[in-house]
Amino acid sequence: MYINYLTKVFFIMTFEDIDKLCKLARIDLTKEERQKFSKEINEVILMFDELDEVNTGKIEPSFDIFDIKDKYRDDKIVEFTRTDLLFENIKYKKDNYIIGPKVFE
Repeated sequence: MYINYLTKVFFIMTFEDIDKLCKLARIDLTKEERQKFSKEINEVILMFDELDEVNTGKIEPSFDIFDIKDKYRDDKIVEFTRTDLLFENIKYKKDNYIIGPKVFE
């Protein structure tokens, strides 16, 4: 339900809205729970209405609160010659290959 008070638009969730929301979320609520949920969700909506009143015209949008840039490292190709270390704990191996389970018969 929308209520317009002098060009200010408020959205208030009615019990019918709560019932639709519960049905979509597949949640069964008692009448008392619906009343409590209705009050709480409307308080949250009013908080968002208060946030809409804040003047943010001179503030640039921010997608992250931390000013951290991605730190990349350069890929360096290094030849690894100690293959014996790689194969120490492998049970099934042949030459420099790992033998895995058969996929096809």
